[in-house]
Amino acid sequence: MWTINAILTAVLDAVYAVLTAIHPAAPLFILSAVFGVLALVVIKYCSSQSAIELVKDRIKANLLAIKLYKDELPVMFASFFRVLAGAFKLQLLMIPPLLVMLIPMVMVCSQIAARQEWRPLAIGERGVLTITVNDELPDSVLDIKPDFGTGLLLKDRVRSLDSHQVSWNVEGVEQGRHVVDFLVGGKKITKEIVVGNPMDRVSPLRHNGSLLDSLLYPCEEPLSKESVVQGISMQLGSIDSILYGSTWWVVWFLVISIIAALIVKPFMNVKI
Repeated sequence: MWTINAILTAVLDAVYAVLTAIHPAAPLFILSAVFGVLALVVIKYCSSQSAIELVKDRIKANLLAIKLYKDELPVMFASFFRVLAGAFKLQLLMIPPLLVMLIPMVMVCSQIAARQEWRPLAIGERGVLTITVNDELPDSVLDIKPDFGTGLLLKDRVRSLDSHQVSWNVEGVEQGRHVVDFLVGGKKITKEIVVGNPMDRVSPLRHNGSLLDSLLYPCEEPLSKESVVQGISMQLGSIDSILYGSTWWVVWFLVISIIAALIVKPFMNVKI
């Protein structure tokens, strides 16, 4: 999984480097349109197009029957329920392409979120960095000594024995990608923290390699399965923009991908 995530991260880094020079919203809009077209391709080749066409024809026939026999209540209600049954069958026919698209869509959206959902620390801004260790380990493991380097400034430390976590207030003092080194149980572990450009890729969590976390937080290599550290998280601010900022980017992704699919649909002869 990490190999795929690393390749996808490198590709999206290149795409964003080129397109953000045009406009901060350009990568989101173009990627959304491309995904909409690719979704059509998946639907065309992973669904039964003939069955979809047949069901749609039957729905049209029953809608016509409702109009023609509106004075015949038994016929009208029978046609109405056939329309509902046809609509339900259409949803069932779309399940195979949706299953094919599910994982790729989550992976792409997670990459977009790393650049549109959260933003790096601004210079002079503070965030909370938290490391969580295995709760079966002794409390002495929490005597963690981090090295924040020159680009970050440690403000204060909070130790929590109950949750087996240690948190620090960290301030960004120099733009760039900075690596924090932790010495935990005699082993060195790192976490990347970004300061500066709001559109730079960020990683709010370095996780222990679970499938769900690998899908949702793909931009940092997972921790070793044998590591005493369960995760390292960084509290990040959100991007404030109605075009490409937090929450809004999801809306635009869905809207643009649907519009792109509807525009291209007649040329690809896809039944939906």
